[in-house]
Amino acid sequence: MKAINIKKKKSYLGICVARKNSKGLKNKNIVSINSKPCSFWTLSAAKNSKKLSKVILSTDSKKIISIAKSLDIEVPYERPKYLSGDNSPIYKTIHHLLKYYKKKKIFFNYIVLLQCSSPFRTSKHIDSAIKHFEKNKKKNFHH
Repeated sequence: MKAINIKKKKSYLGICVARKNSKGLKNKNIVSINSKPCSFWTLSAAKNSKKLSKVILSTDSKKIISIAKSLDIEVPYERPKYLSGDNSPIYKTIHHLLKYYKKKKIFFNYIVLLQCSSPFRTSKHIDSAIKHFEKNKKKNFHH
């Protein structure tokens, strides 16, 4: 695994999230859209982003893990059950991932949360959103 330099001013971790079970549309993250599973489109867009320093998947689904691995996207671990329930807040999943990387001494300046149930988002959308953030962060954030 390539170490990420914390001094690099623009290190972005793209966290793709997808749960196995969903309340609304059953198995929405693996429903076929244009002959590919829904989650494929977000994972592919993240992989093709020029602005994301690293892309990972957080899921409790072996099927979605295999989709990510087919795209050569890292899956650090299968998401624990207590972080995969209907009422599990996403911030706890993010915190769990960041603790995992902190133990490995890998740090990121920013995170980009990408839900796999948004198949029409492209790598250009991701990069454009990051460019917009970079252009406007001084106005919106007081460090």
